[in-house]
Amino acid sequence: MTSENVKKKIPVICYLFLLISLSMHAQEQMLFGKIVDSSNVSSNVSSLHIINKTSQSATISDENGLFGINVKLRDTLVITGIQFRAKTIIIDEEIILKNDIIVHLYKKTIELDEVVVKPFLFSGYLNNDINLLEYKPIVTAKSLGLPNSKKKSLKFKGLYYKNFNESNRFFLGNIFDGENKEIKKIRLLTHNNKITEKVKSFFTDSLFIKDLAISKSNIYDFLYYCEADSLFRNVVHTQDKLKLWEIIERKSVEYKLLQVGTN
Repeated sequence: MTSENVKKKIPVICYLFLLISLSMHAQEQMLFGKIVDSSNVSSNVSSLHIINKTSQSATISDENGLFGINVKLRDTLVITGIQFRAKTIIIDEEIILKNDIIVHLYKKTIELDEVVVKPFLFSGYLNNDINLLEYKPIVTAKSLGLPNSKKKSLKFKGLYYKNFNESNRFFLGNIFDGENKEIKKIRLLTHNNKITEKVKSFFTDSLFIKDLAISKSNIYDFLYYCEADSLFRNVVHTQDKLKLWEIIERKSVEYKLLQVGTN
């Protein structure tokens, strides 16, 4: 082959290489992978989340840690699970050519907030402890000698409040004039429900049941527990679903430990 022929073929080779490179950048393909626990190969690696942040698609691993997800060059994958530290992977040319990947994850340590145990005089036996309580006289219109104190207060026939969590109604009857404790409870419940319903619109019940091992009947109770955390409430308003799910995973560990302690 003469040097002249070689010179003629160089532009063709460069052109083909450019086409292949552009194709790799633009073409989406199925990437197959396996997740392993670096500290324990027999650890449970099922139901872990594999999220393509670039394309906003996601999947979960099976019981063997295997998964498949569509990717293209330069996509960003995030692999996360309740017991593992999150891992970020940038899809490069080597991964595209191999078309498979092994992801090594590391267990994360959950640190609970400090619990302060305060000493009290109560023994836990009602018959003994009741004598230690101080009682204050009940203040009424009659005890204050107010006029018309003997007249009966006006009362509502009933007040119905719709709890949009469970779509059923609670009857708050006999709410007397001047007694607004129930109304305050309704306002507080309404405020909490707005946050809870926003979180429920982000994630399906199956995520709480399968990934966090929280029963369906306890989902609302768990979300009310999360609302006590100011960081949780702030992230709900930002609608950052990835960061919110990381907080929910951490809070679920605390919640289940508290449940064990109370049983």
